[in-house]
Amino acid sequence: MLVVVRTANRRYAVRRTDLLGIRRADVARHEALRSAQPFASMALGALLEPLAASEIRPSQALLVSLRRRTIALLVERVEEFLEQPHVHPLPALLRNQLHQEWAVGILMHEDEPIIVLDLRAVARSVLLQRAGREHAETLVHAEIRDNNSEFAYAEPSLH
Repeated sequence: MLVVVRTANRRYAVRRTDLLGIRRADVARHEALRSAQPFASMALGALLEPLAASEIRPSQALLVSLRRRTIALLVERVEEFLEQPHVHPLPALLRNQLHQEWAVGILMHEDEPIIVLDLRAVARSVLLQRAGREHAETLVHAEIRDNNSEFAYAEPSLH
């Protein structure tokens, strides 16, 4: 089964088996605050269409579970569920040009090509991006702390 979702500018399809659940974005945030499980969220449109500015606030959260962490990928809306869609594999020429291996195929639906995403791969990238940013911030803070102690002024000794 595939779930067709809409970001501000495009439609995408995701495998239902990749999802822990689908919630309203505000409910997902509230549940995350009550839960002890680590939680991260990011707008799917911002990841896939970084140059496309949008005034629309995502209202639905696609929840993906990765190693005791929940990643919420936010979309404008969930449009429909497709029982047995025919997904065409990505041509090798196109697959070899991708920076991220998030796209797994193309679905022709209502005369429109819709990219089928590996949502678990997208969630892993979000998690790595967050971990990388946190690690980088830790390194920067450590470097600042080290530099401050290195350049700390010490009174000269007269003895």
